[in-house]
Amino acid sequence: MSRTNYFSLMGQVTFVPDLKTAGNGDKYGNLGVKITRVRKHKGEAKTYNDYFMIRVWRDLADIAVGLERDSYVHITGHFESYKKHDTGIYMISLVGETLNAIDADQIHESEDMIVSALPNTERSYGAERAVVQDKDNLSFADDYTDEDLPF
Repeated sequence: MSRTNYFSLMGQVTFVPDLKTAGNGDKYGNLGVKITRVRKHKGEAKTYNDYFMIRVWRDLADIAVGLERDSYVHITGHFESYKKHDTGIYMISLVGETLNAIDADQIHESEDMIVSALPNTERSYGAERAVVQDKDNLSFADDYTDEDLPF
């Protein structure tokens, strides 16, 4: 049986967690990770950043505290939903299960290969999914930069 509630991210640490203690005595914290993705736009490779906050617990929290900002990591985990007490709105949280440091030289080599291999069109994955045939005509929020983010 395949696992459906799963994520796997590779990126740079944006902030290391400040450890806190839960009511049961378990240590936890939030690890910030920036994912840089590349796509071609009008024949030119452009990079975009996505930011994630990942909750780490117990031993994983101790490991995350030892990381340095801008170091590369591979983290896997699962999604959890929770209800915010003040608003009653359900939120989704990313909870880390494994964490590995990655050598930055390996990352840059693979990024160069990905950029050179990017096509101008996406592959079709079946009729049930939308298929984008011309990436050059997509409109994205190119006006936002890293400085626009609140964290």
